[in-house]
Amino acid sequence: PTHPPTTTLLSLPPTPQILNPGWCKSGASQLQEESAMGGSSKHGALGDADEEAPTRHAVRTFHVDAHDESGGDGGAAAGAATRRGRQVYRTLTEAMGAAQDGDIVEVASGEYAEGLRVDKAITICAAPGALVVVRNTGDAAVISTAYGARLIRISFEHCGGDSNARGRQGPRCLEVVEGSLTCEDCSFTSEVGSAVMAAENGSVVMRRCKLFNCGRCGLICVLGGKAFCENCELVDNGLNGVDVQSRGTAILRDSSVLRNTQTGVLVADPLSFARIQGNDVSHNGRRGITAQKHGCFTLVGNRVTQNQNIGVIGIGPWDKDQALDIRDNEIIGNYAAGIWVQRGDANITRNSVRGNHDCGVVAFGAGSTINMTGNQVAGNKGVGVSVHSAKQVTLDSNLVGAVRERSPSENLLAFMMGLHQRLGEQSPMYVLNEACCHEVVMMCVTLSKEGNIGTGVELLGCEAILIANQICDNHDHGLISDSSTLALERNELSDNKGAGLVLRGATSQCRSRDNILLHNGQFGLQVTAGAEYQGVGGDTVASNLVGGVLVKDATVCNLAGLLIASNQGHGISVETGSKAHISHSNIWRNEGAGVWVAGAATLRASASLAENSQEVVTAEGTVEFERPGDPAPSDEASPYFPSCSSLSLGRHRGPRTAPIVSQDLARQESAVAE
Repeated sequence: PTHPPTTTLLSLPPTPQILNPGWCKSGASQLQEESAMGGSSKHGALGDADEEAPTRHAVRTFHVDAHDESGGDGGAAAGAATRRGRQVYRTLTEAMGAAQDGDIVEVASGEYAEGLRVDKAITICAAPGALVVVRNTGDAAVISTAYGARLIRISFEHCGGDSNARGRQGPRCLEVVEGSLTCEDCSFTSEVGSAVMAAENGSVVMRRCKLFNCGRCGLICVLGGKAFCENCELVDNGLNGVDVQSRGTAILRDSSVLRNTQTGVLVADPLSFARIQGNDVSHNGRRGITAQKHGCFTLVGNRVTQNQNIGVIGIGPWDKDQALDIRDNEIIGNYAAGIWVQRGDANITRNSVRGNHDCGVVAFGAGSTINMTGNQVAGNKGVGVSVHSAKQVTLDSNLVGAVRERSPSENLLAFMMGLHQRLGEQSPMYVLNEACCHEVVMMCVTLSKEGNIGTGVELLGCEAILIANQICDNHDHGLISDSSTLALERNELSDNKGAGLVLRGATSQCRSRDNILLHNGQFGLQVTAGAEYQGVGGDTVASNLVGGVLVKDATVCNLAGLLIASNQGHGISVETGSKAHISHSNIWRNEGAGVWVAGAATLRASASLAENSQEVVTAEGTVEFERPGDPAPSDEASPYFPSCSSLSLGRHRGPRTAPIVSQDLARQESAVAE
């Protein structure tokens, strides 16, 4: 610039600072976007220490009117006419040439066929109520290299250019290079190219702008370019709505990314990053949001719906200690999976993943760590959550499927039981009347209408910890663990059309405590194909359609402290060469046998059997009853597979939530306790 910009321009706010290139690794989400996305003077905020301070001048306004026909008075600058005591220019280029840093160029209604090169910290705005269109063919409609320039209420159109050129050489309507530019209430379109490109460390801030109907992308950030978009529309573009590559950075907030032919938002290449917050990313021709080739994003509070492929996909690996952050989003009705994570770490928190046409959440890749907390995964047409070959998986307090609508009396009883269990003699059961309890229960009831069409949770070749999840009302099994190491605590697996929990595979191991397996369409617990299961106390297996527990096919099972009650088949079935040890458990009121042993199986038992149709039935099996005084197996050892003790549950212990159970089961528990 002819005069280095200062921070005391009369008509402009203080110029924000240039974004630190390493921001995405140092807590970028904590930065204020204004300070992150603007630009500063090449000479520093006040110029170099050994330079004289630039001369200040009063802000001047230069008027442009393409249709002005007033004659000049001989004293006006070249190309300008004088009307009513002010200079009026016929072109923006002439007015910009006369302006200095801090000046304003005000444009009257009309179409201006010219390309603009903004190299001064000036404001170019439409006059109040004016409709201004700037159109250029070939080169970009606007090329900005200034620090602190502004465009306000102007429509920019670009035609022509080489449609085969890609990346930095591709045609575009607005190009921001090195400097910083703010655009407000503007629109940008390019017939064969992209709307806006930030490149070579240039940064652009856009508010209430529209980037639309472009032959290629709406917004491109490449080669260190940065963009901040707020309340913008990036719609109906020929490729991607937003394309961030080659060290580019984008912050997208409260905007609409709709109906783009390819992906809504694409982040690719190392050191490329996007923070996507509060946006509507919907109806795009392929994926909603994609990170690939080491690109990474943070995704917060968005609505990602009805995209023609996957809703959100991340393909790693990413840098060490870097993970996808996906939280508080609605990912609904996409035509493939809702969330897909491949070869990288991800934290998936408090999302609603519903009604997608394939799986809800898919994650895989050796070395990956997947953490899911507080999500609702329901109504998807495939598996709810499918994780394969991951290093570590943690599912905490998720709802996978739907919660069966229970009667008010069931909820009331469960609520009162829970309070009584926690407070003992101080329980509100002794001091609150039924009407008060009923009012509290009705405030707490939340319902989901539809489970997943496939299995609720599927784990293959993983090490996983599941705590306090509800895996309910899925159209297949609740949870399948195949060749995985699994720890379960305080989960509810109920109302699934298949079994509640299925363990299979010679390398499968599971430790379980305080879980509820209730009202499932097959067995509550099914342990097969050489899997090893150790229940260490507090599990409830009740009211399942086929039976309570099935152990078969050379499987080893150790059950301690269980309630196995009111199942419509056998309480526990041990078959085909399996070994089971059940201790300090209650097997009660099952419609089949309390214990069924067949096929050269072996059962050691120190359990209480009562009111089953038959207490013990053996067919080519062995049942050995231990003395009533034998101690219960501890958390640290199993008579058959001590190796399972390496998977500790102790660090996850916490207050047990009150189970939501039927009135019949509540009465059964009470009777057993007596």
